[in-house]
Amino acid sequence: MAGTGNTFCRFELGSVRQANFSTYTTTWLPRDSINSLYFQDDWKFSRTLTFNPRLRWSTESPFHTAHGLVSNFSPNYRGFSDGKMGAVIHPTED
Repeated sequence: MAGTGNTFCRFELGSVRQANFSTYTTTWLPRDSINSLYFQDDWKFSRTLTFNPRLRWSTESPFHTAHGLVSNFSPNYRGFSDGKMGAVIHPTED
């Protein structure tokens, strides 16, 4: 019978009549970088003694976006609408 039941149940059962999909025309363009360096060498001093020095260095940049469009929760910020501590802060435009 038409118009009865839950639409999500109909979706799960495979009786979909219509679907909509939309994509965003812009993106927040996430940026980060990871740089690493690894060095290894073997020095043989005798038949029974080998020295194997190894050095690893790695660094990660702080996460950011291409245009600074990232929002964060700050527990020390007083909310604008209710005045309570703890709010989501948004970037300011320069």
